[in-house]
Amino acid sequence: MKKLLSIVMMMSMILTACSTGKVNEESSNVKNSNVKSDAVSVSQQDDSLQKIIDKGTIKVGLSADYPPYEFMANVDGKPQISGSDITMAEYIADEIGVKVEYQDMDFKNLIGSLSSGQIDLVISGLSPTPEREKAINLSDLYFQSFSSAVTLDSGTISSENDLEGKNIAVQMGSIQEEYANTIKNANVVSLSTTTDCLNQLKAKKVDAMILGGVVAENYVKNVDGLKLAVEISDQEEGLCIGIKKGNDSLTEKINNIIKKIKEEKLYDKWLVDANELAEESTVD
Repeated sequence: MKKLLSIVMMMSMILTACSTGKVNEESSNVKNSNVKSDAVSVSQQDDSLQKIIDKGTIKVGLSADYPPYEFMANVDGKPQISGSDITMAEYIADEIGVKVEYQDMDFKNLIGSLSSGQIDLVISGLSPTPEREKAINLSDLYFQSFSSAVTLDSGTISSENDLEGKNIAVQMGSIQEEYANTIKNANVVSLSTTTDCLNQLKAKKVDAMILGGVVAENYVKNVDGLKLAVEISDQEEGLCIGIKKGNDSLTEKINNIIKKIKEEKLYDKWLVDANELAEESTVD
């Protein structure tokens, strides 16, 4: 009887040991699985901001024909890209701890250049639209304005209804182009730059040009023979920064910087300074 009891106790100890070993093995497998899962998560984490920091530079695409946001000015006797957006780009680069490089191009090419990785940011009077939101990341708004129609002093346009059936110049790819295409019977002339729009108006080849409100005011102030004909109040122009689709860590950083800019009202000051510079030294 004692012998039988001893055998039973021995078998019980063996089974317990086997069971414990199996539990430990399963626990180890679960732990290893979690480590592997964490490693995959880390490897898939967006590192767009870190890449900018490691590179030491951030490439900004713009169309330098949109005063006072971005334009060519004479600074110390030399042509230089200037404007409120340029001051902001310098501020952003400083906040990230890198240098900034600019690539000036036609506005219509900016989104494609961003998507292809040729540039890191679009800072060029960019307004958010559903189409752009599908193609790229858009930052929070850093400034809000409106659109305006500009005519020659002799022009007879004084309301939005007066734009119907008229020849209207707009910048290609802008929200003003989208708006102009909704005007009844209007002949919309889409051009690469706002300077081209101005030249068409001065040559009397179009009846009006539609621009962002601040840009329109700048042209009227600095170019003889122009007037603000219509303020298009229901067509707001909120300005944001374009970032490559999926570059979420960079987008988050940009939004944090924009929040600081808005809290300290920095952009308003930069805009005043840019307007003064545009009045003094715009380069054709």
